[in-house]
Amino acid sequence: GGAPNHYGSFKRHLGKTGRSYPIVRSGHLTDIYTPQRLVCDYLKRLKELVWEKSGYFFDESVFTHPSLFSLQRKKVFKQTLKDAGFFAPLLLDEASAGAMEFIKGNTYFMTDYRLLVFDFGGGTTDITFLEVNASDPEQEKLKILDVGGDPDFGGDDVTQAIMDIVLEKLAREDLVIPLPERKDPAIIPVGPDELAKIKSSNNQRLQSECEDFKTEKLFGKQKEGSSFALSLSSMTAYNTAQKKLETITRKDIRFFAGQSPPENEQDAVSRSLVEKAILEKLLTLAEKVVDMTHRHNRDDAPPTLVLLSGRSSNIPLVKEIFEKCREGQRPYWDEDQQKIAFSKAPEGQKAYPRLLCERVELSKNPKAIVALGAAYYGFMHGYSIDSLNGMGQKTPFRIGIRSPGRPDRFKELVAAGSFFVDRPLHYNPENDPAGQYAWAETSFTFSFVPASSHLKRKIEIIEHHSMDNTLDGGHRNYEALPLLAIQRPDGFADVCQGLLRVDVTLDFDVKVHVRFANSGEWIEAFPADSP
Repeated sequence: GGAPNHYGSFKRHLGKTGRSYPIVRSGHLTDIYTPQRLVCDYLKRLKELVWEKSGYFFDESVFTHPSLFSLQRKKVFKQTLKDAGFFAPLLLDEASAGAMEFIKGNTYFMTDYRLLVFDFGGGTTDITFLEVNASDPEQEKLKILDVGGDPDFGGDDVTQAIMDIVLEKLAREDLVIPLPERKDPAIIPVGPDELAKIKSSNNQRLQSECEDFKTEKLFGKQKEGSSFALSLSSMTAYNTAQKKLETITRKDIRFFAGQSPPENEQDAVSRSLVEKAILEKLLTLAEKVVDMTHRHNRDDAPPTLVLLSGRSSNIPLVKEIFEKCREGQRPYWDEDQQKIAFSKAPEGQKAYPRLLCERVELSKNPKAIVALGAAYYGFMHGYSIDSLNGMGQKTPFRIGIRSPGRPDRFKELVAAGSFFVDRPLHYNPENDPAGQYAWAETSFTFSFVPASSHLKRKIEIIEHHSMDNTLDGGHRNYEALPLLAIQRPDGFADVCQGLLRVDVTLDFDVKVHVRFANSGEWIEAFPADSP
């Protein structure tokens, strides 16, 4: 059995509110941890283990984060690293770290090319589209064209899909193993005492078993048609018929390494059942990749390679979907054959857009490519900044406002989208005593409530997570920062013209100042909910 206080995929919740983890000692709840505290304690223990095993301390460090980490979450991440004893960490997004490792050993392209990295990791899926300069050493090495992904879907969700199928099959036998924080209809509620016992005895073990089966057997190098069993003996389960907890003396869940199980093993968990559970998410992500290649397509564009990285990208379905997208096909679940099939758009409908790339390639080391790229980044950063064309500690972001007259469009003000540029072009060190590294100004109209010092409409600053400038909440491609306000100075009209200035600091703080026309004074905006 497992142990209490066992949690996974908590990095994906770093910097988010409303997520907590109960800590149980001697059968009693003793503390509630945030994701930040879990990460901090984990890293502190990691440092201790390195010291115990090797006698070395960390002098320098590089930490990777999902591509869609907002500035606020990067700020929390950086502070968490400092709390754990890493005082000058370098930050790099995971997909770009994978790109760096590929670029270092690339022998396929001898000139400029584009690289779209699809990083299907454990907790998140990250997409970064880059243009690689391989011909002119005087130009920036990497330029980020677009970013995307899904911060709430990764390989751990594939494991969860296997666990859900196992639970469904157990439910047919009137045996249900409830898992923490799952509210599926098949899971029968039990009392808090019983549920605590089940959590402590089953969750870690069942998750570990399903993870091993996923990587080593279900999606591993097994002979087509082979089968194997996951034994659930000695696990505590809830007997729905008897309405009580009991120990499973023997219950094997059969797995089948093929598209469909043979007739004598229809109750087995086939690979196609798991693929069906994750198909919709994978297809949505593949469509994002296709859209990126079309959005940035031009006649003189260099060739594009799609690189699959991350420990879950070796699932055969992942590469198959992208290769079929190159041919203008899309996957669907064939109910008759009980497996995933591919087809072109039905007759009479518009053809599916093709994935515009020269080839799709699975990384030679998908599990370690991000770590290797991060290590190379750190080594070269410490060895010679010039060798990387002035690469600094930068991660991509876009800060702006709604376009005047077009509330559904984004107007970019501040951005850092090129990795090997030490400072954005508009950066002026003489005007940077506080260490800010990006700023911009734009004309702005301020409207005040008549006979009042309050704004009619609060100042909305937006962080955009892609390059298409749409503000589509349904796709979660942007997030609004807390609304800001200012007070009208004496002597100014109800409607005033002026400037809005946005600064982003090295600690990922966003500061906003305004200056009215005919006034030389900059006024700092404050949170709208301040008293």
